[in-house]
Amino acid sequence: MFTTIISRDKENKARLKEKAILLVEEKGWDIQKAFHRYGFNISPFSYPRILARYRKGGKRNLMDARGGNRHPKTTPVVLDFISQAKRQNPTQSAKEIASLLQERFQITFHPVYVGNLLRKLRLNNSPGRRPIPKTVPIHHIDHAGSFFLKGVCLKMGIIDTLISTVMNRIQARQRSQSLQNLSIFQRSSPVIQAKLESLLYMPLFRMERIWHFKTVYPREGLGFLLGRNMPYKYHTMDNFLREISRLKIADMLSKNLAKCYIEVFGIKFETLDEQTFYIDCHDKATWTHFNIPKGKHATRNKILKLLKVYFLHDFHGRPILPVTRPGDSHLTQVLFPLMSQLEEALGKKVIKIAVFDREGLAVWVFQEMTKQGRCFITFLRDNQYESEEDFDIPTGQRYRPFRYRHGKVTQLILDANKTLKDYKTAQTYRARTILIKDKSKNKLLVVVTNITREEESDPKKIVERYAHRWEAQENPFKRMKPSVYLDANHGLKAKELPTNRTLLTKRQKLEDTIVAKQTKIQKAQDVERQARQELKHGQEFYHEISQKTENQLKDVTSLLRQAPTRTARLLQRQSKLFRQKEKIAQRWLKKATKLNSTIQEKTVLIRSHQKSLDQAQTKLSKLPVEERLYEIDISKDQFMTNLEVALTNADLYFKEHFLPPAYKRYDFETIRDILYAQSGTIRQTLQEINVFLRPYAQEPEHQKLAEYAARKFNQAQVYTSTNQKITMEVEKLVS
Repeated sequence: MFTTIISRDKENKARLKEKAILLVEEKGWDIQKAFHRYGFNISPFSYPRILARYRKGGKRNLMDARGGNRHPKTTPVVLDFISQAKRQNPTQSAKEIASLLQERFQITFHPVYVGNLLRKLRLNNSPGRRPIPKTVPIHHIDHAGSFFLKGVCLKMGIIDTLISTVMNRIQARQRSQSLQNLSIFQRSSPVIQAKLESLLYMPLFRMERIWHFKTVYPREGLGFLLGRNMPYKYHTMDNFLREISRLKIADMLSKNLAKCYIEVFGIKFETLDEQTFYIDCHDKATWTHFNIPKGKHATRNKILKLLKVYFLHDFHGRPILPVTRPGDSHLTQVLFPLMSQLEEALGKKVIKIAVFDREGLAVWVFQEMTKQGRCFITFLRDNQYESEEDFDIPTGQRYRPFRYRHGKVTQLILDANKTLKDYKTAQTYRARTILIKDKSKNKLLVVVTNITREEESDPKKIVERYAHRWEAQENPFKRMKPSVYLDANHGLKAKELPTNRTLLTKRQKLEDTIVAKQTKIQKAQDVERQARQELKHGQEFYHEISQKTENQLKDVTSLLRQAPTRTARLLQRQSKLFRQKEKIAQRWLKKATKLNSTIQEKTVLIRSHQKSLDQAQTKLSKLPVEERLYEIDISKDQFMTNLEVALTNADLYFKEHFLPPAYKRYDFETIRDILYAQSGTIRQTLQEINVFLRPYAQEPEHQKLAEYAARKFNQAQVYTSTNQKITMEVEKLVS
């Protein structure tokens, strides 16, 4: 009876544990919160073990095996099984026999317990190292195709760049008093390399964040990819990323990796294309309760809390250098530091043409680019100019056909000039402007550049170089976002800033608006006052002239009655006075109408400015006097962005050198699903790592692609840092 009650209690507990697991896995609940709901105090570090037991045997494996309901282990049948297994294979370890017992009796035997039994039975192995087996063990792993990308990272020198940069930084910072307690200083180079590779390969296994080392993973594939049997656990990787971000290594890593990409892709900077770089920003929305700087998210068209990741791409669309900045940063602030960072890494000036979008528009930017001997190409804002009359058209220039559709001209192009002015600083810049007129939409697009007509006479080539931005930057952004999880945030640690620059900027803008509106109101009032005075004086003068003319008419009329013999001259005089009177009336009516129109226009304008002034004053009065502003520590994000860029370039290199030309435009996600995620087997020796991919039974085209990639890969002769040669093969299809 007592045993039955205990059994039911264990079943109930197992059922409640199952409910807690479902809350975590299906609804995304926090582990401790989910188990606490059903009365369990479970550590997050114990959860993977509980989840593995549940997935292996369901609710039955969640039942507590301790207490009076425990299965007897040391039965004669168990002892006979151990003896027989040991006689068949004397070199088997206690761990291997425990696995056989689990499979045979469905009871968990701890290796230490099995070892004690072997010792009692006098069947334990002799002291010393176990004999090396003659056969190489075969391991079945998921994502065996990821060794393609591991080999490419080794071939490109990405792994060497990562580990050398980190180790050099560790050696430089070891004496820092604030960093003495970091465990990373006690780790060997191979261990640090394995952890760096864990972070690098995360997107290969659909892991967006470090948290996924607990919830999405681990699987065996990542462990073998790192050169160890098991991948690292969540708390290990979380601590590693936290410590490595404290080394402030992201900027140095960006430069070293950029130099690596330039060398690997063979960019010699000899042609104009190789000297052309595209610069743009990716908005990364950040979900945090801290009041951090905000910015306009271009895709969502909303003001959000975000981080901005600026990228420098080469002409072929390869990301070379990323840099992360707060959400209120502007391209004009990052443009020159970004170019300087690349040239500092290479030790020479390499950027001849910088192509960027409208965010980089500023007269001082154009002046500085020209001063540095660089060229720029960008677009003016839409609908800023209505026609070519707003531009200076050189002699001999006219609209020429530019785009065709179905044999008809759809766009025209005109090479012109324009003096651009900064209305805040009153600075001007004479730029070359290329007008593109859309005939169907009656829309005028304007490309602005400082490339002279002596350097490039054909404006079409300049426009085409800008239009190439979509393939060189916009499309890579779209491919990177879902593939390497460019939108993922890797750290939301925030620090309070001493001054709230966002609040100061808002206050300054409102104060500038108030001053500007007050000035405009004053000017409009002065014009209105002057118009009213002119209207008043004009009215008086008109009445005076009209009265004088009227008196003269009366005199002429009186003379006509008294002297009928001089009628002709008097009639002529009378007609002239009538004409003069009519002319004065028309002239005054025209002037009065104009003055009344000015008064009415200025009155409406004053009301409009007064309304804007009241709104600005209201907003200014509602601004908080003291509001805390926080800024996200971008060190983690910048470090992980470097790894995402590295993996992207490794994928581009793999498609360029190991796949047929038709696959060069495929994105990372597609190639991952076809090749990198393919499961298989692995055999490892001290000299080789042999990877065998599972055959593609349902996709013969994928089978051919994998075989082609394996042949190319093996021809490249790829070796690991431990001098093991990696070879790839694809198992043959069974007909």
